Amino acid sequence: MVGDAVEESQIRRRLRRLILPGLEAWCSPPEELIIKKLSYYQQGASDKHLRDIASMLRISPEQIDLERIRRMASEETGPILDQVLEALDDD
Repeated sequence: MVGDAVEESQIRRRLRRLILPGLEAWCSPPEELIIKKLSYYQQGASDKHLRDIASMLRISPEQIDLERIRRMASEETGPILDQVLEALDDD
């Protein structure tokens, strides 16, 4: 049994990607990964999760649906997302 709505969405929206020549794998959509990392940060306050989110947004912004992330974010994680986005704007 899947643990929560985000994990269910990860499974429903999973992506098949070529990771090596001749080798494909299922991957989680970036939006769900970002939501999970926001939650992990909230639970343990490890800056690694925020750095990971910022890197994803910096490297592949065209592949990430920011509005979807905003809709999925909770009251607790929404402000954390805003902080990450503000820091990116300052760069």
